Amino acid sequence: MLALGAVVVIPRWREPREPQYQGRSLRKWLDRWESSDKDGDSPEAVAIKKIGTNALPVLLTWVPRHNSALKSWWMDAFTKQDWVPYHPAFAPSQSEYAVTAFEVLGTNGAPAVPGLLRLLHQRDSQVRADAALCLGEIADGAKAAVSELSGALGDKDDDVRAEAAWALGNIHGQPEKVVPRLLEAFTHNQEPSVCAAIVTALGNYGPDASEATPRLLKLLNTPAGQELPDEQVRSAAVYALGEIGANPAEAVPVLIGELRDPDAEVRSQAAQGLGKFGTAAKEAIPALIRLLPESSLDADDEEDMAELRGSAAEALGEIGCDPATVVPALIATLRDSDAAARQQKVEALGSFGTDAAAALPPLKRLLEDDDAQVRESTTNALREIRGADK
Repeated sequence: MLALGAVVVIPRWREPREPQYQGRSLRKWLDRWESSDKDGDSPEAVAIKKIGTNALPVLLTWVPRHNSALKSWWMDAFTKQDWVPYHPAFAPSQSEYAVTAFEVLGTNGAPAVPGLLRLLHQRDSQVRADAALCLGEIADGAKAAVSELSGALGDKDDDVRAEAAWALGNIHGQPEKVVPRLLEAFTHNQEPSVCAAIVTALGNYGPDASEATPRLLKLLNTPAGQELPDEQVRSAAVYALGEIGANPAEAVPVLIGELRDPDAEVRSQAAQGLGKFGTAAKEAIPALIRLLPESSLDADDEEDMAELRGSAAEALGEIGCDPATVVPALIATLRDSDAAARQQKVEALGSFGTDAAAALPPLKRLLEDDDAQVRESTTNALREIRGADK
């Protein structure tokens, strides 16, 4: 049996055989998973989990096998070109297959941690980054990797530092050691993608990262006339403030201000962050209500604006205050053209329970909505508004 902790160069003819399930190889199941809706209970997920630890020896040989620089350049160039109408579907590299497999396996991939840690110290920076990414996908099962991932925050390569930060946030281990290390790494990094990954990781530590709140507030309180931090970093910062949930007296006004950010994704994250504060964010209600209606500006980026409307509705439901004001505002915008936004408005009304009785007639009409998820949410909302006894 191949020791999972060993990383050696193995001739192709001596490699562990790719496992199969129901006559399909692991790679075939991974291809089907990528083209599916990625439901954890789907046949593809079940098959990959059935293969389980039998996949780990071959996955450890796949992680270091990424596309060459020349092939990556060619794929990128050919995908972006417009002089040939046909864009071929390039097969994923073996390293991409490995990352996808660890995503599906989750904590079941824990026996591969020693082997991934060896890969974390390889000379090739892309191998180190992919190893960190795979460790993050294992999540709770990779707590033994926390110390070495913390060390990887000082790696010379931006991608390795970013993936190490993401992995630490996903594993969520040893906050008393990791949170200060993340804050230190944030101080010494300028690359936006790395800073965003570090701040997101702090957010994933939730209340355990409360010491980061002053730094996040300072980041978002950019004095007038100064250049704003990168939008990736701003989005991560508002996300982190909501997840950490500390110091609402200062955090809530800052998040309300971020509802006017020039970037729609930042505004959406700010709305979601306000919802995390619950009733402590009741002063945000007027600003969130103003985000509910559709407008002619939505045509600039319909998808982002629909997400923003939905996030505002969700936040209003989570704050749960002032139904006399919020419920009519949700009813007035219930016929949203975006199905996901309609669903979130329906669910927000349901969260008000019997205080949303005025919404019963328009909600009944949504029982015939074209979208199945909207219909299901409407049924649940009607039940909540009518009360369990009716």
